[in-house]
Amino acid sequence: MATDDLVILVHGTFAGDKNGSDEGHRWWQRGSATWTWLRAHLPDGVSLPEGDVRLFHWSGTNSQVGRLKASTRLLALMMSLERQGRGYHLVGHSHGGSIIWEALISSAISMDDRSVSLELQWELRKLGFRRRRRSGSKSYHRSFDWWCAVGGAFPLRRLKSWTTVGTPFLHYLPRTGMLTDGWPSPTLSLSKRKEAGFPLFSVLYLLRFVSFIAAFITVLGILYLVPSAVLLGDHLVYRTAGTLTALIVYFSVGRFNAQWSLRSALLSRQYGARLAIERFGGRWLGLWAPTDEAITGLRCLAEPAVHDYTWLSAPRHLRGTPRAATAGGVSGLSALHVPLRIGLPVSAVHLIPEASAFSPQRILTPGYLMFNRWIAPRVSAAVSRLLIRSAQGCDIPGTVLAYASAWPLPLDGLPPGLPEKTAQRLEERSALYAGAIGPVLRHALARTALDGRGVYNAAKTGVDGIEGKPLVHTSYFDDLDVLRLILLHIDRSREHRSPVRDDVLDAWLDATSASVAHRIDAFLTEVTHGQAPPLPRSRVPSASEHERREAHGA
Repeated sequence: MATDDLVILVHGTFAGDKNGSDEGHRWWQRGSATWTWLRAHLPDGVSLPEGDVRLFHWSGTNSQVGRLKASTRLLALMMSLERQGRGYHLVGHSHGGSIIWEALISSAISMDDRSVSLELQWELRKLGFRRRRRSGSKSYHRSFDWWCAVGGAFPLRRLKSWTTVGTPFLHYLPRTGMLTDGWPSPTLSLSKRKEAGFPLFSVLYLLRFVSFIAAFITVLGILYLVPSAVLLGDHLVYRTAGTLTALIVYFSVGRFNAQWSLRSALLSRQYGARLAIERFGGRWLGLWAPTDEAITGLRCLAEPAVHDYTWLSAPRHLRGTPRAATAGGVSGLSALHVPLRIGLPVSAVHLIPEASAFSPQRILTPGYLMFNRWIAPRVSAAVSRLLIRSAQGCDIPGTVLAYASAWPLPLDGLPPGLPEKTAQRLEERSALYAGAIGPVLRHALARTALDGRGVYNAAKTGVDGIEGKPLVHTSYFDDLDVLRLILLHIDRSREHRSPVRDDVLDAWLDATSASVAHRIDAFLTEVTHGQAPPLPRSRVPSASEHERREAHGA
């Protein structure tokens, strides 16, 4: 068992275990129905973590910061398996797939930069890694020392396959700010790893350093003149003004530096996504239903897609005319505002019969009206943005959720994420559950109105007796075809395949893999040379073709 390839399961948002237990009923835990089925059907030479091996845990919060942190831990775990020489497969559901993708992006960026981030160094230390100290190396050589020690693991050569199930891939871009272009400016470019603005960045750092020194010197001058402030009041005023000016320059430049640094990091990760899809896209299988609630919901919550992602990723001299986006966010919930109004004083409310009792607040009625007309809409917009960003999980300041897609890259012309019959079956099961839960809720409301019982307890008693799940997003692992597709993808990545096969699902995987490979090649060619290759002849079989193949096989 020690030499078996390892299957690492990564759960999604709100699916973690509060107690950090490896045992439980969730799909990724030992003892669950999914775990039991996978353990019984995985091919020889592939196994789930057994014994004292801890499963992969993360907080499960709806937070991009939390997902990035979890991706660093996952990358450290993958590098540990690389050091052991052990193959592995990754399976992620929902934002668990996002964590896998972010880990692959971090690997591609680290390999391109030949450096190891401080957070990754800390996670590697926990797993027993140590940096390779060179003779005469200084503290500022620490990152390169780590690269010398672990750089060989970044290509992730022992990653055999990675599968995402119902994963909404989110792309955060910098928002347009002072002296910086960002979303949705058409001058924004995702085509370069490093930008030509670094000389300006260096000048601003120098200006910030000089302003700090100036503030420090003037503060010392003020302290020296305080005892004689009465005699030298003018000098004290001048030096105080100089100190305040220097401090304002210092903090203003510092804020701009922070915005520029964040912008550069976000654009670097977008370029890293291109590197990651080029290096690891051939080992990927994405499974999703067209009606997946998480994917469609986040597309509605994202900013309306203004520019085509491929167009933004191409160099400016190859772009041509701007292209409107056909994938990514759609105009929907992101434009909603929470209504906010302040009620008028009771003496200003017109009733029949009149309630015109004098109230001191009546003289403030014009203020109420002005607030509701001019201030309330702005407060409402701010509250709405906060709620939408919370639903997006967007907790990185100065960023905007520009694209949400079922693919790692928000491209158009994507092949279907599941066989047609499988997607229909998932939708029918969820619809059947939703149809069964309606009468239960009506009955619970009626019981509450008649005898005063709690509606929650009455509804829970009825809902617990219904089999199934109300959402397509949470019911993937209840379908055997989805589990078989994961199993076949793992098996196809091995040198020696097992004799157990499924001709229909194998044919769908063949067609889908060819379509995915061509779409990735078309994207890389277009962003590099400005034109895409012709469409392939191969396509995904339809439901009728599946039925004919099944009949022919019978």
